[in-house]
Amino acid sequence: MQSSNALFVCYAPADKPEIAIAVVVEKGVLGAYTAPIAKDILEAYFRIKEDRIKTIVTDLPQLQK
Repeated sequence: MQSSNALFVCYAPADKPEIAIAVVVEKGVLGAYTAPIAKDILEAYFRIKEDRIKTIVTDLPQLQK
């Protein structure tokens, strides 16, 4: 018996999207199994973005000299 492929597509944030993700798992059965993968990607993306903003804000006074 073959299982179907799993697909999950999303974007974030909802009000002003800046990232879109499509997760496809061959023979992954359900999209519910791919949603956690998308969640991990979103968490990593926004953590990296937050770290970059903190770095810019921290370095800003030094850059203005």
